[in-house]
Amino acid sequence: MTTQDTIAKYWMQILNVPTIEPSDDFISLGGDSIRAVHAANRIASDLGVQIEIAEMFNTLEQVTAHCDQLIRERDAGAAPT
Repeated sequence: MTTQDTIAKYWMQILNVPTIEPSDDFISLGGDSIRAVHAANRIASDLGVQIEIAEMFNTLEQVTAHCDQLIRERDAGAAPT
């Protein structure tokens, strides 16, 4: 499962919507700050990266790109030298 698929799944569960497109944003789908905290906590727990709550108010595509960047940075820092 891709990062985008994972985050979309979280959004669908948290926002109770049947589908999400990459261009959809959290607020337009019915998200609010409490739900954003819930989504960010799921991302932190399952993907192992901490994102700012404000980041959740972007599109799925933007949130995914940000998370993927954080994952790359985390993994690069964990690589043996």
